[in-house]
Amino acid sequence: MSVLKVISFQVKQCVLFSFNFGEIMKLKHLIIIALMIGAILLTFLLIYQKQMSQYIFVGTMYANDCGEPFGGFEWCGEYDVRIKNNIMILMFTAGLGDPLKKHRYNVKIVEFVEKQHVLILIENNSKWVEIKFKYYEKDPIWNKWNGYYIAHYVNATIFPGFASHFYVEIRIRPI
Repeated sequence: MSVLKVISFQVKQCVLFSFNFGEIMKLKHLIIIALMIGAILLTFLLIYQKQMSQYIFVGTMYANDCGEPFGGFEWCGEYDVRIKNNIMILMFTAGLGDPLKKHRYNVKIVEFVEKQHVLILIENNSKWVEIKFKYYEKDPIWNKWNGYYIAHYVNATIFPGFASHFYVEIRIRPI
């Protein structure tokens, strides 16, 4: 009788062990599948993010204190503009002093339709402000920025240091 109990006990342990082993293997497979799905989703997310921020724009920003493109004014200045990796950098290039207090801005390129328009959002005091650039085959004001996307009468208060009555014009093109 005791031999039967020992054999019965050993069979139960084998069955129990094989049951646990099978469950463990299923769990391992589920974990592996979950990790693979996570890796695939992460890859697609990184590709999507790279596509959205792959655009690089360069150009200029012109500003003056009279509120119009032309006219009598005491101050005017020009900045080089570079938009890359969702950052817009302004570098002062001409004028009698640089009134800007900030030269780096977070931006989001919302839409880019070649030879039509560019729509960006620029961060201003934790709010996002929309700027729409229209494509101009021939620059209607300066006759110089042909083939650029231009935003006229940009809200000057986006840029700390500019007064609300300033005229701001940004011209960009993709590279």
